[in-house]
Amino acid sequence: MRSDRNQPRRRAVFIALTAIAGLVVGVILLEGAYRVYKLYVYGMIDYPDIVALGAMYRDEQYGTLPAPNFRFDMIPDKVRFHPNVGGYEADVTINRWGYRGKDFSKEKPPGTFRIVAFGGSTTMDVESDDANTWPVLLENSLNEDVSTHRRWPGERVEVINAGVGGARTREGLLKLRNEAQYFQPDSSSLPTSGTMSPED
Repeated sequence: MRSDRNQPRRRAVFIALTAIAGLVVGVILLEGAYRVYKLYVYGMIDYPDIVALGAMYRDEQYGTLPAPNFRFDMIPDKVRFHPNVGGYEADVTINRWGYRGKDFSKEKPPGTFRIVAFGGSTTMDVESDDANTWPVLLENSLNEDVSTHRRWPGERVEVINAGVGGARTREGLLKLRNEAQYFQPDSSSLPTSGTMSPED
């Protein structure tokens, strides 16, 4: 009699435990399927971001920095142009120094007035093609303006884009002290010493 009375309770407990186990197994299977999907679509299990894709790397001093000699066209098209992955469609080039845009020499060419532009994401501007960032537009505008060469002696103006997405004033100052001053920008207020010189 007593065993018959406990049977519905045992059955309810069994059904509840089975449902919970089924739910857990279902979640695990869904998670596994989603990871396989991401691996198939993106080539990686983590959701692609600018670091995971290799365009930037983590640095203890600066936070994140652009990866030297990286171009957005190095990102597989199935990731770069995927509707779930935005912000990589532009033609973006990181030069050998880890700066946005075309390569430049460490030594300032004769007859060149050199400007270094610092800033965050609006200066690095990974959503615009190389030719459309504001440092490039500024360089073009200054070189087209005849009066520029009367104010600043030299045959041409060169603007280096030292912007880094997410950078604050602190990181810009560090970059000026540790790197950018060695590129000989034209300024009368550069720091007198630095801790690092980029290799040729």
